[in-house]
This record gives sequence, structure tokens and C-alpha cells, in this order.
Amino acid sequence: MSRVVIVGGGLGGVFTAKALKGAISKGVLEVTLVTPAEFVEWPGGHIRGLAVPKEADRSFAPSVVACVKGAKVVQGKAISVTSDAVMVASNGQSEPVTVPYDLLVIATGGRYANPTTAFLKSPENATGLKERVAEMQVKSSALASAKTVTIVGGGATGIELACDICHFYPQTKVTLVSKGTIGGMYHPKVQKQIMKHLTRLPNLSIKSDTVVTPGEEPAELQADVLYYTTGFTPNTEFLQGGSLASALDARGMLKVDRDTLLVQDQSKVFAIGDIITPGLVESPFTSGYITQQEAPKLAKNLIAACSGKPLKPMGKPPSKRGGILSLGPNNGAGHFDNFVLPQCVVTMMKSKDLFRKKMIHAFQKA
Repeated sequence: MSRVVIVGGGLGGVFTAKALKGAISKGVLEVTLVTPAEFVEWPGGHIRGLAVPKEADRSFAPSVVACVKGAKVVQGKAISVTSDAVMVASNGQSEPVTVPYDLLVIATGGRYANPTTAFLKSPENATGLKERVAEMQVKSSALASAKTVTIVGGGATGIELACDICHFYPQTKVTLVSKGTIGGMYHPKVQKQIMKHLTRLPNLSIKSDTVVTPGEEPAELQADVLYYTTGFTPNTEFLQGGSLASALDARGMLKVDRDTLLVQDQSKVFAIGDIITPGLVESPFTSGYITQQEAPKLAKNLIAACSGKPLKPMGKPPSKRGGILSLGPNNGAGHFDNFVLPQCVVTMMKSKDLFRKKMIHAFQKA
């Protein structure tokens, strides 16, 4: 029986483990998931939980063990990787735990580079669900008491965050800052829809073509609460200095064969999700949908690799241009390639709930 170890309990790790359920039940594979947390979270829903404190717990599946039935779960943080094992600082253990593998999947995701918004992607310290929800509620309380908010970053997260805060806190003055065109990654018609909506928000000010350096914000941008929704840091520090160090680029991204997701110059190490390069989208934070689609394909290649069969390509990639954006709970905008979606459709698809119910169901589905 071949041993597959998956490092990372986010979308890529969980959906890959779930896709291997059949191979586990047939005794073909032994799968181990390494993750620090006892829960699984949908980061895309945290914006609403931040703005609405009573909904802070709606972006979580409470048990990672229940989500990946059949797989073993080692709750702890990977601290290094060798050619045949992962060293894990296991929760509650004084000594690192050695988890041997025949095949390895790195799916550790990434985080915002600035600590003001790092909590939206991953826990600060919490490994338990109650502690993680408490972290979110502390952030929500700070927002609720703020009279002024500055958001740096005109991408999807910055826009969605600004719209939610403006909607749920109409008395709070919000400033959205971008060094380039706000929503510049979207279709021109969608950009116009976004700007039309933003300019109608009475408590929102927009500053485009403005470069801000953390810690050196000009007086007019200082606020009670400051969020940086720019910058991306892959969670690959544990690979530096180990057997996979040469596969990291200057940013810490893992270089892979785009067709098979094999890590560069490796025959038994794969990677999936935000941390891989080349990716399929301009921003790593927009790759959740792609990761969910590619996890079952990666699972098939893991099964093939265990039996000595050739790996199959991932297939035709999803559209590189496209996306749907919440503009608060009652509006939205989006497109697929050149087809601009009706805003009412986007509102129903995403804005009402930010995919929270859908994603938690997907995590927990047998």
C-alpha cells in the first residue's frame, strides 16, 4: 500500500484527500493529511464574517477529520521535508513527528503579506475552532468601533471588503486606495459597473493611482482601522533549506509542471493551489475555483503514480479572464471571458452569502 501525505488543510489539501476516498477504501492508498487546525475554513467568506460579527462562524466546517473520512489526520505544522518524510511539530507533542511518504502533495496555500489582513486567510495562532472564531470576533469588534477605515488595494478583496463595510456600517467613513485601476483585472464593462457602484456609496472615498508604503501612510490615509489587501506570501518557509529548496522561486512559490502538477525535478512530489507557479490566474487569491476543479485530477495522477502508470495532463485550463465579485450583499458584478453576467445573477450566486453555505457543504459532503 502506497503512502500519500498531503501537507495543508485548505481547499487543495482537503479536496485532494476527498478525491482519494475510493482508493483508500480499496486499500490502494494510505492517505495522511497534515494540518495545524482541527477545522476547515473558507477564507472567501471571512469578509462577511468580519462585517457581521454574528456570522463569524459561518465560514467553517468544524471537523477536518469528518471532511476527509478514511484519511489519517496529523494535527500539527510541517517544519521540514526530506526526500522520504515530513517532519511535523505536532500539537501537544514535545518532539517533532516523522510522517513518511511515498508520494507527497504540498497544498499549504498563502497569506496576505501584511498582518492587518493576514487573519482573513489563515489563523494568527488558533488551532481550535472556538479560538479561531474568537480571533475573527476580535477583529470584528475593532471594525465595529471604528469611525474611519482605510483599505489599501483595489483588487477583489479590497473592493468586496469596502462594499461590505460601507453597507453594514453606513456611518463609518471608508477610503479605498489603489495604485492602479480599481478592479483592473476584470472586463472593461465590469470595471465600469464596479466604479458606478462604488461612486454611489455615500461613505466611500476613492484614491486611485496612489502608492502607499506600510508604516508610512500619509496623514489623510490614517484611520482607526487600516487593512492592506495587497501582497501575497506563500506558506512555503518550511521547504527552505530542505530537499525541495531548489524548486522554490524568488517569491517562495513552488515551480511545477503545469500539465501534471509535479514539482520541478521531482518524481514523487506534487503541489496544488495558491503556491504553484506557473499558475493559471494573475492573482493567487482568485484560484480557489481552479484548485477545486484540479484536485480530483491530481488525485487520479497520484493513483496512477502509485501503480506506475503514466500521468495524465490536467486538461484544458479554466478561463484565465473571468470572475464574479460581491459588491455588498445586494449587488455584484462579473464575467466569463467576454460574457458579462447580469448583476442580479451575480448577486444571487455570490453576494448574498459569499459561497459560504456551498463551500461548507462541499467540505462536508461524503
